[in-house]
Amino acid sequence: MENINYQTGELDGNGLDYLWFRIPLQVFFIVWVFFTAIKSNKPRLLKK
Repeated sequence: MENINYQTGELDGNGLDYLWFRIPLQVFFIVWVFFTAIKSNKPRLLKK
């Protein structure tokens, strides 16, 4: 697997070390958006 630097396009990137940081971060963002936007958008009953 090549260690591609996404900013410069060179082959001096972080490789798998970057993925160990990036993948859990993406999972965190997906769960965060789910719980803040989708899960909390339940219809609420109007109080009389």
